[in-house]
Amino acid sequence: MKNIIILSPGNLNVGDNAILFTWLEFLEKEYGKNCAVTVLGTETSYISQFIDRFSYKISVSDMLHRYIWKYYRNEGIEEKAFRNVLEPEKRDMAVFEPAVLYLNHIFEQADILHVVGGGLINNKWRDIHYIFLMAGELAKKYETKIVLTGQTVGPLNDEDEKRMEKFYHSANYIDLRDNSWSTYLRKCNSNVTVTVDDVFLNEFKTEEVDVQLKQFIDAPHINVCLQQWNLSEEDNRKRRL
Repeated sequence: MKNIIILSPGNLNVGDNAILFTWLEFLEKEYGKNCAVTVLGTETSYISQFIDRFSYKISVSDMLHRYIWKYYRNEGIEEKAFRNVLEPEKRDMAVFEPAVLYLNHIFEQADILHVVGGGLINNKWRDIHYIFLMAGELAKKYETKIVLTGQTVGPLNDEDEKRMEKFYHSANYIDLRDNSWSTYLRKCNSNVTVTVDDVFLNEFKTEEVDVQLKQFIDAPHINVCLQQWNLSEEDNRKRRL
């Protein structure tokens, strides 16, 4: 029996949703009913509509995201925010947040934390950094292995690289969509490989996978983003400068 946490750090969109369900389908083929999965993501009500078609138990929660957003957007991420989760026994039970109990429980039960592709790790959406970091600290506390697949990293400035280094150092395996940040990640003592986007997982899962994937690795490609980003006032100010 496998107990797996899937962390889907990005916001709900067609690509990230396809990646998530590709992995859910893969787990069903690998384990059948012999696994239980907890999906930590956003827009949980939407995701929950489609999990009945799977033969194994899937729970969906946005607890981690909401906890991080509370501190990141309103108070700023402080050491206290992490300590509250990692040392719940020191909290005043009268003000105990449900997220703290829940997150500790699922990480204590889990065999592996699988961070799927989606949710770019760059210097624009820093709240995602703290989602990664909190998950990494909980995994470390309960000796849960960490695997990342289909990741896109960068651009990261020096501050971002330093912030994320501890998380990458604790990861057991990292799979990248391209080669651009493999040097940095290897510097963090991570086991790094390069393949294609997670969404191609089932199509290329064969004994000759390395041969089939070779044509995609480091090949010229076009990335089309069908979305208009609304820059913050800070971003606009920096652009004017």
